[in-house]
Amino acid sequence: LPTFEQALIYIQAKVTLMSEVNEALISTFQRIDGLLEEYYVRNNIKRADYRNKETGQGAFMNYAEEEELIDEEIPPSKELIDVQDPESCAYAWMDHGSDLKFPIPDGIHIPDNKRDHFIFYIIQYCYQKDKVPTIKYITEQIVPKIEGAISSIQCHDNEISYQTVPSETSDNSCTESAIPPAAYSQIAIPDASMSIVSSITEGVQECK
Repeated sequence: LPTFEQALIYIQAKVTLMSEVNEALISTFQRIDGLLEEYYVRNNIKRADYRNKETGQGAFMNYAEEEELIDEEIPPSKELIDVQDPESCAYAWMDHGSDLKFPIPDGIHIPDNKRDHFIFYIIQYCYQKDKVPTIKYITEQIVPKIEGAISSIQCHDNEISYQTVPSETSDNSCTESAIPPAAYSQIAIPDASMSIVSSITEGVQECK
């Protein structure tokens, strides 16, 4: 049998290890929280509205604490990578019953029954890439997965039709663009001159 001193050393080492694991886990949640804050701000939610006035924490961090999701048994790696069904990820429910709804970029339309899926993919991207997804990524990679639709998108103060999406290389312009999913190619959208374009193959606008 171990001596009292040996048992004490073991307990102290275990407590230290658990503390280190917990700190790393909290740090991961705080990182996601900070990235989601930036996403909210980019989508017209005031920073002050995202952060709790009493705790100073963001909406995601507050939700995680209230729902006791900061648990080493269910780390973000399990919730955001191993999960098979996006809707089963608890993080995707963060705006259920909340006055602060998860923002969806202007011009992007998500079916109500796919809203949790959309939230999941945004949070997953933030966790995996350590940055906020661009409109280009959202329109080309996320919207098609969840049967969403695109009517138009915003490029700062200039409204542009969906066939033009912001470049990954710049936050200040959208001068280039890949064509979005063919499913939306037959939707008639007003272009910058207010004429109607019926297909994304008719040309790409430039927004500076």
